[in-house]
Amino acid sequence: MFSRQSLTQTMTLSIALTTVLLGGCDTTECSPDTGPALEENMDVARRVSLEVVFRGEHADELISPDFVYHSGATGQEMNREATLQFWGAFPAAFPDGEIEFYNMIAQDDIVMFQYTLHGTYSVDIFQAGEAALGRSVVGSGYVTRRIEDGMVMEEWDLPNMPLLMGQLTAGE
Repeated sequence: MFSRQSLTQTMTLSIALTTVLLGGCDTTECSPDTGPALEENMDVARRVSLEVVFRGEHADELISPDFVYHSGATGQEMNREATLQFWGAFPAAFPDGEIEFYNMIAQDDIVMFQYTLHGTYSVDIFQAGEAALGRSVVGSGYVTRRIEDGMVMEEWDLPNMPLLMGQLTAGE
């Protein structure tokens, strides 16, 4: 179970990242230099979440063979194969999952955004227990993706696991 302290630390880090990275941007999408390459990178970043993570499609088109995933939740790194296996569970775990993007920014080869996920937890990929199945949940977090030649090379993910797990384990 996550403590109030870990939730506070996660939220403090989230606020600090937003303040530093967004520099006061108050729109849903902004970037210091809006050019075609940055718009294309933002589109790739969106498509990875929508198509690869939540539908299990287009990985060969969007994810580099040399891809590395850095998890802010566990501190682990995973290669492309392990990440795609993990992401492959999401369509079944959240069959009605919808993702919203906020504060998407791009600079050079980096795209960063906040997200909110809404969905029904249907497969226990987070080991929350059978009681968690069927619960409507809201998840959130930050993702930073490094993109080269239209493919994601690296991702840093900072999901708000205390928020998600608190909903999945409530009442236990």
